[in-house]
Formats: sequence, C-alpha cells, structure tokens
Amino acid sequence: RGRHGNCSTSCDQHATRHAESVTSGRRQGLRVSAAQAGGSHTVVLSAQGQVYTFGSGLSGRLGHGDDADQHFPVLVAALEFEACVSVAAGHAHTAALCGGSVYTWGSGRMGRLGHGTESDEVLPRRLELISHPTIQPLAVAAGEAHTCVFRSDGSVVTIGRLTHGRHAEGCTAQPAEALTDAMALQSPDDWFHFSS
Repeated sequence: RGRHGNCSTSCDQHATRHAESVTSGRRQGLRVSAAQAGGSHTVVLSAQGQVYTFGSGLSGRLGHGDDADQHFPVLVAALEFEACVSVAAGHAHTAALCGGSVYTWGSGRMGRLGHGTESDEVLPRRLELISHPTIQPLAVAAGEAHTCVFRSDGSVVTIGRLTHGRHAEGCTAQPAEALTDAMALQSPDDWFHFSS
C-alpha cells in the first residue's frame, strides 16, 4: 500500500523499490526538506516548498481528489503554486502550512480537519477558523485524531479530539491557553498524542 512498516519476506524488495524512488526523485532535482509518516501514508515537503504524498489514499488523505493509493510520491497539485513551509501526517489526515494559510484534508472524523463538520476532504481545504490579522501560523503537527497549529505569539491552536491528552474537542478550532496546559493533560500511557 505504499508504506514500509511491517516487514515480511518481501521487505527487502520493498526497501529496494523505495530507495529507487528516492534516488530517481533526487535525479529529477527533488530535494526533501521534511517528511512525516502517518498511519498509512507519508507527506513530504520539498526544498522548493512543494508537497508530495504517497501511501493509502483512503478518505482522501493524500489530497489528490480521490481515494486512490499511490506507491511513489505524487505532487499535491492543489498546492503546487503555494509556498509551503510545514507538513504533518496524522493517522488518517494531512495538514500543510502554505503561503501563511493552514490546509487540511483526509478523514474529517472527530473534527480533526477543523472545518466545522466531520466530512472527509479529498483535496486540501484552507482552514478559516484560525485567521488573525497579526498572529501568524508557524508550523503544523498532527496526531491520531487532532491537528495542532503553532503560532507566532507562542500559542497553540488544537483541532479535533480531546481524549488522551489532546487539548481540544469537537469540530472547531480553539486556541490553547498554553502548551504547558496541554502537556499537563497528557498521561504517561498516552501513545496516541503524537503521530509516529
């Protein structure tokens, strides 16, 4: 399915194919500045600020307008002309910070996308709920059922599910009082809080 997590007897073949795709990307001038692995997909940020995804396309988490799986990195065409600086892969969704705006797509369950519904989005959709005239988003992060936006004033906006130490609940974005408050809510066995 385009990912390399559980090795079997064919693990060496998959690793070889993966290395070939990375090498061929390098030959084409694709320099990677960041990569994030989600539950069954990966998002890559190129040094040129373009976003690529591959893996399972379930619920539109790859952002290509459909649910098709991709075995090699494919450009997210909807963000092609945006200057992206941060990407994140949650369990079943993806987030990107591009041109000063936050975009989310994939599974909308538990409000993790922040668009006011639980609908899936198969293309990147701009997050309207956190716009502010002077406070700018700096980076995005994603977990199993939530998304975080780190902002220039030191605040964190969290979107999605509250259980297991996540800091917001529901379908709307809410500013966190302080990151220390969010960390205080995290339990020692809270392995869901950060994406792997």
